[in-house]
Amino acid sequence: MRVAILGTGKMGGAMARRLNDAGHEVTLWNRTRARAELLGVGKVADTPAEAARSSEIVISMLTDADAVRWHISEKAALHRRPKIKSSWR
Repeated sequence: MRVAILGTGKMGGAMARRLNDAGHEVTLWNRTRARAELLGVGKVADTPAEAARSSEIVISMLTDADAVRWHISEKAALHRRPKIKSSWR
């Protein structure tokens, strides 16, 4: 499965490694590109839209709901809607 992970902090980075180890095709995006590159898994995208564009699933591990909304609306103007699972209320 093709998975995009937006946010590669402690939780996002751990998910990226586990998904990669399980054989999934992982694309990462992080506000600080170097942090995503340090994981050494998958490929690193320049924008959230680029990460999500060819993914079947988008996982967002950003700081809070406001960060998620901003990055989805302002940066990730998606041409198609991926399945998005979120944990914020």
